Amino acid sequence: MEFNYSRPATGKYFAGRKQETAILGNLIAQGENAVLFAPPGTGKTSLIEQVLLSLRAGAQRTVSVRCSLLDVRSAGEFALRLGSAVLAATGSTQTEFAAAADRFLPSSHLVFDPEHFGTGGDILSLNWEAGEEDLRAVIALPYALSRERNQQMVVVLDEFQNVLLTGEAERICSLLEEAFEQEKGSGVSFILCGSAVNAMKHLLFKKHFFHRKAVVLPFPPIDEKELVDYMNRGFLTGGKVPDRNLLIAACRLLGCHPGYLTQYCAICDSANRGYLMAPAMNAALDDLVALHAPHFRAMMADLTGFQLNFLRALLEGQDQFSSAGVIRRYGLNSSANVCRVKDALCKKEIISFNDSDKAEILDPLFAFWARRDYFRLERKEL
Repeated sequence: MEFNYSRPATGKYFAGRKQETAILGNLIAQGENAVLFAPPGTGKTSLIEQVLLSLRAGAQRTVSVRCSLLDVRSAGEFALRLGSAVLAATGSTQTEFAAAADRFLPSSHLVFDPEHFGTGGDILSLNWEAGEEDLRAVIALPYALSRERNQQMVVVLDEFQNVLLTGEAERICSLLEEAFEQEKGSGVSFILCGSAVNAMKHLLFKKHFFHRKAVVLPFPPIDEKELVDYMNRGFLTGGKVPDRNLLIAACRLLGCHPGYLTQYCAICDSANRGYLMAPAMNAALDDLVALHAPHFRAMMADLTGFQLNFLRALLEGQDQFSSAGVIRRYGLNSSANVCRVKDALCKKEIISFNDSDKAEILDPLFAFWARRDYFRLERKEL
């Protein structure tokens, strides 16, 4: 079995998450909206694609719209990206795009420009600065097309936290809420998917957007046994026999992170034959760390001395960061400074706080690298 980490894992490559799959499938079947957020590489896209794969196999064809907000920095870009993605999923020719824009966006500044489409491939263009009515029209577009075609539609807004970078987050989220309320139970489901945990928490729990208008889908780590069985099965299929205890150790060290574990298995699989023992599997771990170390070093270079000291304290198991002893030992200056450091590290998506208000490093491989290679707190292997 191939260990591929460059595309979503579906079908026989999809491991675990039976409960989450059932919940998301039921929400879509009922025309409900969902919110899903977790750090990069933890399987959000794989879960969504697995559910959509099941829906496509059903009696009623489901149209899926994938819209990435990764580089969106303005309300106008949001409108163009969403509208173009919806039209691309429901049409294929210039004639169809132009007709749909004329029919469903007649009073907006969003138009189909054949010349712009021919040179840049963009289905929609703006002939004026985007306003509230343009945003309202483009958010209504999937509902209108779903009714006309009598088809269920799922609209996935990837990297949704980037609405915060547009300067229009309040307006965009309010208009989405308005549509969710007005079109409740329709044939359209929005999935708001984010990889910046703290930014998504800010929108959902501090700003209280989408309360009772979208279901926040629980997304715990995949069960360790299911991941170990998946990894073991993949190695055995390829003619390799791993030490199961080492697979368990790898899962725990990497926080059951499916993205990192798939990369790790791919390295093991490509570099070894026959039995996979501790020396080979530890060498693969070093290779995995080396692949990501440049990014981790850049993250550390962006931190202040106080932030580095806080990270070290966290890695050494401290949790009472505002206590006089911890402040003095790690040079954190004052309890007010500790609060500022916490906020800064959260904004940089390096740490987050769980339901018990306990700090945790979001990236398990970064935590391992920082503990072993940066701060040299221990020499840990499988």
